[in-house]
Amino acid sequence: MKRLTWKKAVRALQQIAGGRIGRRLVRVLGGRDPRVTFTIAIIALSAKIAKIDGRVTREEIETFRSMLQIPRGEMANVARVYNYASRTALGYEYYARTIARTLGYGQPVLEVVLDALLAVARADGVLSHSEKIALIHIGRIFRLSDEHIHQRLGSTAGQAPPDPYQTLGVTPDDDIQTIRAAWKRKVMQNHPDALVAKGVPPEALRLSQGRLRLYNDAWDAIKRHSGVA
Repeated sequence: MKRLTWKKAVRALQQIAGGRIGRRLVRVLGGRDPRVTFTIAIIALSAKIAKIDGRVTREEIETFRSMLQIPRGEMANVARVYNYASRTALGYEYYARTIARTLGYGQPVLEVVLDALLAVARADGVLSHSEKIALIHIGRIFRLSDEHIHQRLGSTAGQAPPDPYQTLGVTPDDDIQTIRAAWKRKVMQNHPDALVAKGVPPEALRLSQGRLRLYNDAWDAIKRHSGVA
């Protein structure tokens, strides 16, 4: 992530944190810059998810930091605003809609964002009922299918190696050609070149890198199991 982006993002957040926070958020920071808009919205949304069960833990903040590759020199500023955003009255729904508008409703990259929020929620070792309800609602705001939402929340994402067939949306009974086609489709949808062409901000691309590795690892595991060269 370019340092200039974080300087701009943190400056905007500090302006807001000094007074009222709310719908001024995106107007102050975002304007026509989707990178900053996404950055601030994902900070605030992650904070809201972390706070739903009553407290923000160090593990949740560190999980968030590592996913967005926030420079440690900026983390103190970001953490202050992260904690501040978690205490404000404006709900997570507003930030979820901001992200969906920025990336495009229903776009595959929003699946990656949902997975990132799930990792934050699970960072303290427990996915509470209130966190799960909020994540389901966010997934629906993103206009992801209920099947995908419940598949992700019911998986062991971020805890143990996921089932490769579930990752690719196939079953062990599907033939190898069908599975290969599903893998190629997932890779194409999440390839950086395809996402850049859709105007996805670089900060969101960083989240998608892990998803691309997940699909490739799933395909490699299935090939090994099936004896496919």
